[in-house]
Amino acid sequence: NMPDCFWKDLMILSSTYDYSMEMSTDTFFDSLKMICNKFNTSFSSVDNKNLYNEMAKSFLNLAPGQPAPDFKLPDSLGIEHSLSDYLGKVVYIDFWGTWCYPCIQEIPDALKLQQEFEGKPVVFMYVAMEYDEDDIANWKNFIAGKDKRFGEILNHEPFKGLHLVADKQTRNPKIAPYKIRYAPT
Repeated sequence: NMPDCFWKDLMILSSTYDYSMEMSTDTFFDSLKMICNKFNTSFSSVDNKNLYNEMAKSFLNLAPGQPAPDFKLPDSLGIEHSLSDYLGKVVYIDFWGTWCYPCIQEIPDALKLQQEFEGKPVVFMYVAMEYDEDDIANWKNFIAGKDKRFGEILNHEPFKGLHLVADKQTRNPKIAPYKIRYAPT
């Protein structure tokens, strides 16, 4: 029951950034709606209230049933693909990176999932969040099954699926609407 003041506004606003860590929980979006309703009466400044509502809305846009934010990213040949190219299909999106050991560890499960849905209208889209040209070159080598360290995970064969790359990792503005703060997501 802190009185309405600038510091309370700042505390509420700064907590919004941390929401993304909880998005994987089943109750996240319902809890966020409840928090928004409670906080809307707590701001000392209309500008801060509006800023909070915009930040919360950017998370609520990711709620189940909402259209997925579109993006356009290149594949390993430089050909750009948009998420909207697959409108009407089920699209499994995995945001990962070759620098992320847990991401590498989940590849066998991703391959099993692909086998489970083989022949069904599911697009398996893997968005590698790599930082620079060197990392992207390593990613191309990795998805080709030629990585010396982890090639055995793919049996030294190409990684099946649609592979796209986002440079600058989680700071890539094209994937910013997804609020990715860690990998895998």
